[in-house]
Amino acid sequence: MYARVTNAQPQAERFDDAVNSVETVFMAAAREQRGYKGFLLLTDRQTQRLLGISLWESEQDLRNSANSSGYYQSGIAAFAKFLVSPAETSTFEVSLRDV
Repeated sequence: MYARVTNAQPQAERFDDAVNSVETVFMAAAREQRGYKGFLLLTDRQTQRLLGISLWESEQDLRNSANSSGYYQSGIAAFAKFLVSPAETSTFEVSLRDV
């Protein structure tokens, strides 16, 4: 299993809009992708930070969701209007998982 981690800092006055966008744009589209295994959104209102974690069955599924025709690129472009600076994205192999 693989994870995409997106770290973002929304504009203070757009924090709730950014959270809603994650739910309506990213999560909704991710559910339709092959290999999608779940999503977490961690928020810290004090530091104005969002950390989104999407889980994927395989590395290839993760890559496919992020390619130029995938949901992630179009979603991140729309999400940018809420942010102070561009979101940072990293990928990881999931070594342990307990659900």
